[in-house]
Amino acid sequence: TYIETDTKNRARVSLTGESRSFINEYIRNSSKVSPEDKLAIGIHGRRPPHVIIPPHTVPVLKARAGNPREVVIEYWDAEGGGRGKPEDVHGIEVLWVILDHEPVRDAEFTHSAFDTRSPLTLIFDEADRGKRVYMVGRWEIEREGLKGPLGEIVSAFIP
Repeated sequence: TYIETDTKNRARVSLTGESRSFINEYIRNSSKVSPEDKLAIGIHGRRPPHVIIPPHTVPVLKARAGNPREVVIEYWDAEGGGRGKPEDVHGIEVLWVILDHEPVRDAEFTHSAFDTRSPLTLIFDEADRGKRVYMVGRWEIEREGLKGPLGEIVSAFIP
């Protein structure tokens, strides 16, 4: 009947999963099974951890006017030949501030935005139209919180 078949199938799935887990663990940790035998049956050794280093290159920013109150920022890697972000980098952090003069220190940038795919669009308030926004970017590996050096400061007027 259907109930007996269903019960049998559930028991088989449960037993198969538990058996595979037990056998896999036994074979991995057993000194009786040679590394060649492990490879032959498809059990590969654990890879060493991947060392993640902070990004060392800087992004290049190009700002242009978008719709009213929008500044569109295209970005790419300075050393990548115009080909997006570097390998292992999750995205870009763009620091920005609206000022009457070019920022002198990094601490003057009071806002930030994170993006993973160019272009990034910043949207401003109506009161900010006609003002100059200064922006600078750096690559970021978000999971680890690793950030690269800041690139060149660029500016644009808010349309």
